[in-house]
Amino acid sequence: MTRTKHLHNGDPLTRRTIHIPKGRPKKGSPPFAWEESAEDALTMRGLGAQTDWSLAGTLYQLEGYNGWGYRLYHSHVLSPYLWSFSNHYTSGKYTADGTWSDVAVSRQCGAAVLLRRMAEANLIDFSDQPARRPDAEPMIVTYAMTRSQDPAIALRAEELQRWLNTYPGIFVMVDGVPGKRTSEAYKKVTGYYLPGDPRGQSIPKPFEA
Repeated sequence: MTRTKHLHNGDPLTRRTIHIPKGRPKKGSPPFAWEESAEDALTMRGLGAQTDWSLAGTLYQLEGYNGWGYRLYHSHVLSPYLWSFSNHYTSGKYTADGTWSDVAVSRQCGAAVLLRRMAEANLIDFSDQPARRPDAEPMIVTYAMTRSQDPAIALRAEELQRWLNTYPGIFVMVDGVPGKRTSEAYKKVTGYYLPGDPRGQSIPKPFEA
């Protein structure tokens, strides 16, 4: 992927930033490499290896990066910078600096939603996620790449996916399709693929030795 914009504010890398924060990076000469600009953007905010990069800490930093206007002045709307394209956001946004609209709708996918999708695709991991409930038990279903037409089986698959999501670092879509990613997550937890998964050993069925 070609990166052509400053992380600071989206201005082009071909010159120093002209919007807030202006004149960044202060060192070096344009055009800037994306990594050079990104390092400056993070450094000026005091972000680095010692920053809390847990899931909660990351979301906090992302919201602060965009600004606290939603939280401070329009607390009835969760910041679309995080939650746009999710069930946590419907409408309301700043259409310009200091200009608010209750009916405007963000057309950009929120950062929290992007992080969730990246986690589902095993691109990132959050080791600080809550441990599973001690009384929880798995609901075993047969491997399938489509949702079952039987509502009871589809519901069981959804329950399995919710159970898997109680484990640290596991994120699967709750869609009732016990396919590749659900089976991989199940293997991380139990050491077995789902029954019927062609890739390897699955948990023995009750009638098997």
